[in-house]
This record gives sequence, structure tokens and C-alpha cells, in this order.
Amino acid sequence: MPYSRGFTILELLVVISIMILLSVLGLSVYGNAQKNNRDQARLLDLNTISQYLELYRHDQLYYPQNFNPSIDNQLQAPDGRVYSDDIPKDVDANRKYVYSAADCVTVGGQTKCYSYILCAKQEGGMTFTDPLVGSVKCSDLTCGSSPAYTCTMGVSSD
Repeated sequence: MPYSRGFTILELLVVISIMILLSVLGLSVYGNAQKNNRDQARLLDLNTISQYLELYRHDQLYYPQNFNPSIDNQLQAPDGRVYSDDIPKDVDANRKYVYSAADCVTVGGQTKCYSYILCAKQEGGMTFTDPLVGSVKCSDLTCGSSPAYTCTMGVSSD
């Protein structure tokens, strides 16, 4: 029986190919998990902002007409009451949270809105609801500027 002093080229190529395949699969799963985690963080942010909006409505009896969660750092009522000093922002600078007030009525020069929709653009493949408020749903709104992302997930007052 001849004495073998190592591995053949074929054996090494097979082992290296298997290692490369496992690495690619692992990176793919890791990347998808990161996207899904960021989507969960977005949904948590939307729910947090929604809670601030509900506190606002509880005191003011309506929702704000003009509110931009991607720019505004706080949610403040016309009477000066502050409902949040730290509005959550999307982790991706190119994506933004979009607020759209609905069922608005102007009385005595003041506009009062009685429902809203709050949306974001998801990254991963998880399934989220596309809420409808009045005639507006998240997929009708744009959640980013470069590139223009169509919103795909959200929460609403209804």
C-alpha cells in the first residue's frame, strides 16, 4: 500500500467549494435577518409615534394636520404642550416616515383632523398591512427621496 502525504487537488477543490457555498448561504441568511430586524424597528417606531399622536388626540380632541415625523423633532400642540421631544427617525437616511392626516374639518380658521395614516418603506420580505384611511393608503405615498420609495407598511388611527 503506497504512503499518501496529503490531499489531492480534487479533494481540496471539493472542500473549498463546499466552504464557499456555505459562506454564501450564511451571508444571504444574515442579510435577510438584518433587513427584517430593521423592518421590525420601523414598525416599533411607527407604533411609538402613533402613541404620541393618540396622546395628542386625547388632550386636543383631534390629530394634527401638519406633522412631519422625518423632520420634526417634537410633536407640539397649538397650546404649546409637547407630546414628544424625540420623534423616532428611520435608520436609513434615504427613507422617511410619512404622516398624512385625513377627515379634516376647518372651523373658525383652525383645521382639525380626525384620522391619520403613518407609513414607512420596508426592506425585507415580511408581510405588513397597508392601512387605508379615507381614500389614502400607504402604497399611495412616497417614503423617500433618493430614490423615491413607495411606502409599503404603516399604522393608522382607524
